[in-house]
Amino acid sequence: MGRQGKRRDYVSILEACYESNELDEAWLSELLLTAEPVLDLGGGLGLSLVREGPSGRAVALSQGLGRVSDMLRLSWPVIEQADEESYRRFFYPRQPVVLASSLVSSFSAPLRPVFAAMMQRAGARDMLGMLGYPARGWAFAMFVAVGATPVDAALRETLRRLRIHVEASLRLRMFSSSESVAVIRPDGRLESVAPQALEGAAQAALGAQAVAIEQVRSTKGRADPHRAVAVWHALVEGRWSLVERVERDGKRYYHAFENAPHVQEHRALTETEAIVLRLSLEGLVGKEIAYATGLSQSRISAALAGAAERLGFTSREELLRVGASCLQEGEDISSVQLTSAERDVLNLVQQGLSNRAIANARNTSINTVANQLASLLRKTGTSSRRGLLVAASQEEREPAP
Repeated sequence: MGRQGKRRDYVSILEACYESNELDEAWLSELLLTAEPVLDLGGGLGLSLVREGPSGRAVALSQGLGRVSDMLRLSWPVIEQADEESYRRFFYPRQPVVLASSLVSSFSAPLRPVFAAMMQRAGARDMLGMLGYPARGWAFAMFVAVGATPVDAALRETLRRLRIHVEASLRLRMFSSSESVAVIRPDGRLESVAPQALEGAAQAALGAQAVAIEQVRSTKGRADPHRAVAVWHALVEGRWSLVERVERDGKRYYHAFENAPHVQEHRALTETEAIVLRLSLEGLVGKEIAYATGLSQSRISAALAGAAERLGFTSREELLRVGASCLQEGEDISSVQLTSAERDVLNLVQQGLSNRAIANARNTSINTVANQLASLLRKTGTSSRRGLLVAASQEEREPAP
């Protein structure tokens, strides 16, 4: 199957992510043009990539379509000059896919009318943002202006996966070597492998993912676009992106490029452990880490356990609690109204207790604990126990009033 012409669906957006255009501006333009008929909710869409440095922030790449285009131009000085707290609340929310209206109340007073003016310029009721971090010191936001079309759960789930691919493709463009480590045929057979670049298990995983991508790109595979996106994960074995290349004779191959997420070096950890720990501390749950990296959930669990052991922690929960306290981008939950029972449950979650253990400690039922935990997740805007750990750890760092 060749390139899908002018077809526009979620799979075509993934194809555009991994296009080989050498110019970043041309690559982004094609990505937005491909995404517009699929994602446009009434006011256009756009993407801004920001470089965060010791001397300040700078918008490195930015384009928009529709009315969002004007809004993005207005946003550049706001992004670059906003106070640190407002910037981090906007670009580092608890959820990677978020409506801007849920964040505005936390902005500093001078920024609120500026944001309202930008929304009016875009003619949007709200703005849906997909946030990602290609590497340390880099952040992007892909914006979709929201009109009357509701944002349902299925769309949010697909957007969470889509933003992982945008993040991976930006990292691939910014940091990967120009030389691929393997060339794979569409049927999964390896055409060539760089000497000592891949062990047997990695070669098999690359071949299997090439076959999976071929299936979702077929006409039959696109019939259920949400399911098709779910099959095409961003990385293979947490390290390699598969990118299609067409030779002069028309033959198609997938080239595997190293594209491991940049992690803060820790010599005690393996690369897989460092990657999984980083994503866990960002609040991603097991299935999201699996989608982002292509690793199985059993390997993810083993990597967290291995990281805990290597770093001297007694459990994965303790590792995540302490690690979360070191994050700069956590948000506090001091302003969230929790009941005394919810506070007690939160404290026990921080200690690493299971729902059953919490029920025994509080002399209550497991169902009651589950309901209280669900309420905690809803009130704090988190989606997992890991997210709770991040939020709670930030509260512990805040000075007492």
